[in-house]
Amino acid sequence: MKALKDIGSLSARLKGAPITHSPLWNQPVGSITPVQLFAFAQRESHVGRGAEAYAAIHIVRQEVSAARQAGLLGEVPLLAYEPAIHFELTFGELRKGLEQLSGPAAALALFCLDTGIGPEVAAGLKWDQVLTLPISATAKQIVFNQLRHIRSSYVFWEEQEGQPFPILDLEHRIFAVFEATWGQFAAAFESLVWADPVAESLEIKRVLYEHFNIQL
Repeated sequence: MKALKDIGSLSARLKGAPITHSPLWNQPVGSITPVQLFAFAQRESHVGRGAEAYAAIHIVRQEVSAARQAGLLGEVPLLAYEPAIHFELTFGELRKGLEQLSGPAAALALFCLDTGIGPEVAAGLKWDQVLTLPISATAKQIVFNQLRHIRSSYVFWEEQEGQPFPILDLEHRIFAVFEATWGQFAAAFESLVWADPVAESLEIKRVLYEHFNIQL
């Protein structure tokens, strides 16, 4: 059976992540157990890399599950691993977290939250595709505020080593910042905890306008 590193697009999505330096990376994926994932996350947590470890595990489960659904893998014990994380989000935490992301990554996150489009799909959107989507005025503002690159047709991109690349690791970054999976983050955003609804709604409008040029 294939090693973990050879499943789907894990090598690209987890480039430089802690798990790539773990023995798990070269282990046959069918032999990895939930206990091993738990132990890996615990070890990384002890050295301050818990969020990155949990984010990597989340992406591993996504890719392995997709490969299994495509008929490329048989039974895979690691899919039984499920971190028990209860996650709530306040306006202050949302603002602080978005400010830790790069501008394009934060814009991509807001676009996904507004449209309901998943990060992987949204990251791959090109200009000729996104202009045909039935999206809200807010989502359109986010799109039109993105800089176009002469050598890339992707809407959401960042420069790496002088070249433009789509932002394929948003879920990893969200977990690293908020310590929540994308699903948990999106659900928490829908039920955002407001300490002062009037004042904070005005503040989030100000932040979106000043940082992302989005006017609500």
